[in-house]
Amino acid sequence: MLRRLPKKRKFSFKFSKTHLILPLVFLTLGAFFYLGLFKVKNVEAELKNVDCASPEQIIFTLNIKDRYFFLLDKGNLEKKLKNKFLCIKDIKISNYLSGKTRVFVSAREPVASLLVSLTRKIEENTLKVEIVEATSSTEEANKVKNRKVMTAVDYYLQNESTGSAKFLVDGEGKVFAEKENQEIPLFTIYNSEIRLGGQVDSNKINNLVKIFKKLKELEIMDPKVKVFEDLIVIDTRPRVLMLANKDVDYQLASLQLILQKAKIEFRSIESVDLRFNKPVVVFTPKK
Repeated sequence: MLRRLPKKRKFSFKFSKTHLILPLVFLTLGAFFYLGLFKVKNVEAELKNVDCASPEQIIFTLNIKDRYFFLLDKGNLEKKLKNKFLCIKDIKISNYLSGKTRVFVSAREPVASLLVSLTRKIEENTLKVEIVEATSSTEEANKVKNRKVMTAVDYYLQNESTGSAKFLVDGEGKVFAEKENQEIPLFTIYNSEIRLGGQVDSNKINNLVKIFKKLKELEIMDPKVKVFEDLIVIDTRPRVLMLANKDVDYQLASLQLILQKAKIEFRSIESVDLRFNKPVVVFTPKK
């Protein structure tokens, strides 16, 4: 009995667009790599108000020449620049197929100068003088209570200093330069751990700037603002005590009303303590 041989299967090849596109893609990518079109050939740096670094230093620190665009970690590169050059705030890195990489760098804008003063340690009881909110309506009672506060403040502020340093700080609370800018407010900070490259409370800094501007509006010229923790002392005439952790707008509004009333009544004020719900005002004795 004869066996039938199995029929030979005919091999058929169906041509599709995929077979044409894939080789073209690989050829194109190969050409790009061969010609170095994905490599950084030239780096340009443009700086805006940056005084802590030059374009050459920025380019040298990045060190991205002859590296492929898609292998660059922009986040890591930005962090690298900001850690080395503290005055830098924003960085934008743009790559072009021509092989050029453009780096745009802008600087931090200072809002205040900080004079950080280190002093000898003072007994806690001296600083923590307890003042009960004024309940007496007599002016003499208010004077006595307020003088206790002033005595403690004077003792602290006039204490011998063991050293000081000046820094610039921006609205984000970043301490980015060790120098002073005379065109912006200067605040004296006592016994603080502020260091170059460190961070301070941005809310406190912005509140201090707000206080300084308001004092100018109230015609309190050349206000010397001094800070110890949450205590703010405006060492001028009149001397003003405020709290950094209390509503600053409310305290400033109270100060404005007090000064306006004193002006109408032709009275001179020695000091204003705004730390309490009922401000303590000490008037200059009439001669």
